[in-house]
Amino acid sequence: MNDGNAYINDCIIDELGWFDNVSKVEHTLRDNFWEKTGVQPFIYLRDYDPSLYSESQKQDWAENYYDTHFKNENIFLFVYFAERDTDNDVGYMCYVNGYGASTVMDSEAVDIFWTYIDNYWYSDLSTDSVFINVFDKTADRIMQKTTTKTDVFMWIAIAAVIGVAGFVIIKIMKTKRQHDAEKAAETVRILNTPLDQTSDEEEAEDLADKWS
Repeated sequence: MNDGNAYINDCIIDELGWFDNVSKVEHTLRDNFWEKTGVQPFIYLRDYDPSLYSESQKQDWAENYYDTHFKNENIFLFVYFAERDTDNDVGYMCYVNGYGASTVMDSEAVDIFWTYIDNYWYSDLSTDSVFINVFDKTADRIMQKTTTKTDVFMWIAIAAVIGVAGFVIIKIMKTKRQHDAEKAAETVRILNTPLDQTSDEEEAEDLADKWS
């Protein structure tokens, strides 16, 4: 599913020392997320910075980091800003979507991502397992959603074609039956009409054609 951009192997920056095996998680994210969605995951766990005290400042920092460090537009950047009490206070989380990534990581997909973050962040799992599970399950859900929508549209199109074809066939058969019925009625009428009356009718029709 990847779009041709090479996978960025060094896609985790951990200033907090929370990951146990960064290299292993990076390779797992490649297999579980990038291969399925074509979107490059990038995780930045940033140490406490007292100069960034508002959410808007932190979001601006993340967006500036994206613009400064990435040329590809298929990157989904997740940034965690730690608080002063790093181990006890939950910091601020945000994301930055590249233009190419937004076709997959749309608003609904991002909601799915945040739902899994909420589910796993407060669990007893290690940081490695948290992010592996979040990205893996997000990929499965959003790709299932995309496939389901595609299937729905496909079946709607097929049903529409079948419906139109069926209408045309029914119309043709109805017209044919109508013509057959008229022809049969005409045959019955001729058979039930005496020969002298038939001759008179034909003569009257000939005179009508002559004077018309």
